[in-house]
Amino acid sequence: DKLMIMIKDDGQGMEEEVLADLRAQMSDTQQTTGKVGVINVQKRIKLLYGDPFGLSITSSPEQGTFITVILPVTATGEIE
Repeated sequence: DKLMIMIKDDGQGMEEEVLADLRAQMSDTQQTTGKVGVINVQKRIKLLYGDPFGLSITSSPEQGTFITVILPVTATGEIE
């Protein structure tokens, strides 16, 4: 009932403070400052499909960033 798209970037990654700030902005607990694209995608997915769906981001300095996109799938296998 869920489609998971996993994206890995082997770039510089993010420090924990930067990642925590991004996650806070994505969860709507802070005003958006920068990184508007990722936050906009998260808010649109949540608005359309609800809390079980959206983006999940993990990152480590010098290790890169890993993003999982979770979207609903219908009983026929189509993405809603």
